[in-house]
Amino acid sequence: MSEFGREEILRKVAAGESLEGLDLSRENLVEADLTNVNLKGCNLTGANFYGAVLERADLSGADLSGADLYKADLLGVKLAGANLSRARFKDSDLGDADLSSADLTNANLEWADLKNAKLLNAKLERCNLYQANLKRADLSGSDFRGASFENANLREATLKRCSGEISSFYRARLTDADLTEANLAGVNLKQAEVSGANFKNVSGLSAEQIEYVRANGAQGL
Repeated sequence: MSEFGREEILRKVAAGESLEGLDLSRENLVEADLTNVNLKGCNLTGANFYGAVLERADLSGADLSGADLYKADLLGVKLAGANLSRARFKDSDLGDADLSSADLTNANLEWADLKNAKLLNAKLERCNLYQANLKRADLSGSDFRGASFENANLREATLKRCSGEISSFYRARLTDADLTEANLAGVNLKQAEVSGANFKNVSGLSAEQIEYVRANGAQGL
């Protein structure tokens, strides 16, 4: 359980105090304003951040497994190396966020805005990114095996050297995306928009999929 109650936490925030390394597990922080707050390494497992404002907050290395961040404002937040497994980010704003090397296994990011986000070497296995906005996001080296990008916007996104086996890009927008050296064995590319996308040295595609992406304007094959 949390070391502090909601009121004490918000008092510390108002006083400009750092919350680094504290145990705030299962804390109720619904609609709290945590802009620019230092939450590095905190235990935030199961915490409720519904509608909270965490713009430019530092949660690097924090444990948010099972946390609820539905409709949270996370613009520019630092989540590098954080444990976000099973966390709920549905309809949240993660624009310009740094999620490099974060663990998002089984996380829910439906309708989330991840425009320009950094997800380098992130774990996205079985992650739900239905209708998410990943325009110009960098997922280089990430592992999104079994993830769903159905109807997602991946225009100009970078997916170099990714492991994406058995993932779904059904009706996803991959226009001008870079998938160089990605492993896409068993992926679903049905009705995906691939015009201008770079498929150089991509592995795992079937002959039928290669024909489809070529016919729809992909490059590098």
